[in-house]
Amino acid sequence: MEDGAGRHRGASSHHRGALRVLAYVRAALMRSSDVDWAGVVSAVGELGTADADVATVGSVLVTSCHRALGATASAVWFGTPGGADWQLVASHGRVPNAAELPAPWRRRGSLRCSRDAHGSPICTTASAALDGQVVVTFWVRFAPHEYLGPQRVGALDLLIAVGTGALRRSQSSEHARKAGVLLQRRLLPEVQPGDSGEAATRYAPAGDGSQVGGDWYDIVHTHDQRTVLVLGDVAGHGIEAAVQMTQFRTVLHSHLLEGLPATIALARLNDLALDRDGFATCCCIEMGPQGTVVTSAGHPPPIVVGPNNHAALCTIQPGPPLGAIPHATYPAQRSDLQPGDTVVLYSDGLVERPGTIVTDEIERLRRAAANAVTNDPSELADHLVGLAGPLPRLRDDVAVLAFRPVLGVLDPTTRSGPASVPIGQLPLSDDLIWQLIEATPDALIVTDTVGTIVLANQRIETLFGYSRSELIGTPIDRLVPEDLRTRHAEHRQRYLEEPTIRPMSNRELHGRHRDGTTIVAEVTLSPVHVDHHTYVIATIRPRTPGASPTRSTSAP
Repeated sequence: MEDGAGRHRGASSHHRGALRVLAYVRAALMRSSDVDWAGVVSAVGELGTADADVATVGSVLVTSCHRALGATASAVWFGTPGGADWQLVASHGRVPNAAELPAPWRRRGSLRCSRDAHGSPICTTASAALDGQVVVTFWVRFAPHEYLGPQRVGALDLLIAVGTGALRRSQSSEHARKAGVLLQRRLLPEVQPGDSGEAATRYAPAGDGSQVGGDWYDIVHTHDQRTVLVLGDVAGHGIEAAVQMTQFRTVLHSHLLEGLPATIALARLNDLALDRDGFATCCCIEMGPQGTVVTSAGHPPPIVVGPNNHAALCTIQPGPPLGAIPHATYPAQRSDLQPGDTVVLYSDGLVERPGTIVTDEIERLRRAAANAVTNDPSELADHLVGLAGPLPRLRDDVAVLAFRPVLGVLDPTTRSGPASVPIGQLPLSDDLIWQLIEATPDALIVTDTVGTIVLANQRIETLFGYSRSELIGTPIDRLVPEDLRTRHAEHRQRYLEEPTIRPMSNRELHGRHRDGTTIVAEVTLSPVHVDHHTYVIATIRPRTPGASPTRSTSAP
């Protein structure tokens, strides 16, 4: 009986042990499938297409480990292959210091699993995230006595593999962003306000900044005592936009430095934009002894902020964007800029937002400038750029140029010697005069005493085949056949000795069309005297209206 009872008790004990093992295995199998595969798939999809920064990728990893795998704590570190300079990227729950991790866990390799002193499963792995120079350590801990079945381990392996790729892309994007920002800053000039005033510039790239943009700013000091502020924006992003931006900025700077007013310089730049298949907006503010003039090529209006924090938009009549239409004209508008005022130029990235009206956003920017409680260029620029929101979320580049001129730039009494009228600016100082000249039924050209063309109306383009931007600043001789240029120069010299309103000759004169044909015309000359300078208005009428020009044998 006792032996049988003992054997029975032993069998019962063995049976109970077997039942416990079976129960443990059943629970383990149930727990091994305790993976939220929908959550894993969602995280993999998010990581597989993620173009976010490192912190965002790390956050997705640790969150998915917690929600989809049931981990109680997880962390992602960055470090060097030697195991130094560890940086915590993201974490969930109580995590150790990276330096406290056992050395084998910080080495590159496959997923390693073990248990800590409390029986909690811990998994870790390290892998190179970028060119072997950065090591990423993943660390995950589960509740005590949890069983890690093949499904959990497989899901964890999958998340770590996809996460490593996402971190690699994020690191690459970060390097590209830094390179893009550096390239953009190299392309933009260091503005030199000189003695003309105080200036501040700001540039913020769109998105992660890895794509350079087409925004630019400039300050040009001309030889005729003008200071010209420029801010432009080439459409698009990337290297092509950056190259076009550099070309446009350089060409415009050169034209302004020559002494051309912005209205003519922008017309010439429009020809370049059409030739290069580019598209851009631009705004120029010319300040000098003749006053302040604003010229816009489809660009938002500047904002003028006074010392009393009053802010107003400049009243402008913008011309078309650069590269939009051929033969575009850009009217200049006078602005009442006072000493102590700060003028702000900005790109449309500051006022264009999805679902909003641009004019409303411009008004919002004006109110913000008025509420800035400062018109210091640097503080004002920072304040306005801050309105764009978090910089990584910018949809377009933002550029700002704030400038506060000194008294001498705006005061006409500071001029030394006779005032010099810049080329092309004589008839553009008043919009009414410009409109009257355009309304003239005849072709009209204005030249200075050496025969340089300073103005041409629309009918000149039709008659001679050149655009005004091609003619302004060039010798009148380009419209005269080569064999007649010497005689034409002699006529001009004799006329200037006693300039009056009179026909240039009693007989028909020959002009040269762009295609080499000869134009037979009558020319009447009228002198205009401005500030010790003489300008000559030439009114040109074809001798036979409507007749086609005849081929000239003397034309080249």
